[in-house]
Amino acid sequence: MIGSWSAFIAQETTTRNQWRTIGTSTVLGGVIGMLLGTRSIWDPAAARPDTGKLKVEEEWLVKHEVSGFKIAYAWKF
Repeated sequence: MIGSWSAFIAQETTTRNQWRTIGTSTVLGGVIGMLLGTRSIWDPAAARPDTGKLKVEEEWLVKHEVSGFKIAYAWKF
């Protein structure tokens, strides 16, 4: 995605330049993504995003009507 948007923003004139921009931006985007994805290895003290509650509440919902039963399952995060 980064590669195609970079080529769109750069407004390259030839197909060769467009593919070069897409390729370069894709590689750079992959490297940046890899660095962000492995930050726990190279910076163990890095701040982590708030994940909310650790316990997920679940609930079964059962409703009886004239036409039959309706059963649902809900997760509350």
